[in-house]
Amino acid sequence: MVRHAVSDLDGTLLNGSFEWDQVIEKEISRILKRGYDFAAATGRTEEGVKNCPGLWNMPVYLILMNGALILDPKRRPILVKEISPGTKEHFLKKYPKANLEFITQERTLTRLSRETYIREYGAWDMWRKKVLDKKESGYYERYMARISFDCTEEDIRTASVLKINGLELRDKHYGRILEDLEESLVDAVNAPFADHVIEVTDQNASKAKALLWLCSHLGWRREDVAVFGDGGNDVEMLSIFPHSYAPADASFEAKAAASEILPPNREYAVVEKIRELFI
Repeated sequence: MVRHAVSDLDGTLLNGSFEWDQVIEKEISRILKRGYDFAAATGRTEEGVKNCPGLWNMPVYLILMNGALILDPKRRPILVKEISPGTKEHFLKKYPKANLEFITQERTLTRLSRETYIREYGAWDMWRKKVLDKKESGYYERYMARISFDCTEEDIRTASVLKINGLELRDKHYGRILEDLEESLVDAVNAPFADHVIEVTDQNASKAKALLWLCSHLGWRREDVAVFGDGGNDVEMLSIFPHSYAPADASFEAKAAASEILPPNREYAVVEKIRELFI
């Protein structure tokens, strides 16, 4: 019997504007009241989930930064996986001018200036929709306030980095980065949710590994968990849990790994499937 729901956010549970809304909140609140469990598994940071206040304030577990961090319902860290010094050094030396974010639990560090960061990330359609277009809500200001610009190599070396994000919109440059990371990463993995993005964590950090750890921690059986995802960072999770679901507009790899394909994300497909499973 399925008793626990675990879902990715962007492109999966959230609506087409990458927002948590009343439709989603009503359904997740319903299953919690009925004694079922819910957890989010996302590449977002704490601040990113705080932009979904309904979710942030719910008594649920949060798997953040692709499994590098798990917060309990009281928002205390119960699992933390840091990037190794060697992996940080590789990025610092190999990509001195790349659009990189070195993310800690509290801050995002970048060697880019504020102006360059906005210009480079503003050219990415998803970042515009998720961040730049949210100025009226105040999220843009909160998001930018978390970033430390013009950081030195020493600033990054001494930081407790949990995840390295990168953006490269030029196809040839992106392809070369992917090839390099496949050959050079020794104790880390790159699991990007979409093209033109890199998302590097410790080799023992992924959504799937974090969820397996959480299942052991809470006594959840794998066959009682329904998982939902749409991107490359969800593939492992979708492939190892028997009840796994991907929207029709998910990546090819995510749909191939899922046990069932749902209607497109914009149609609240995940919300509807949760309603069906958790009656």
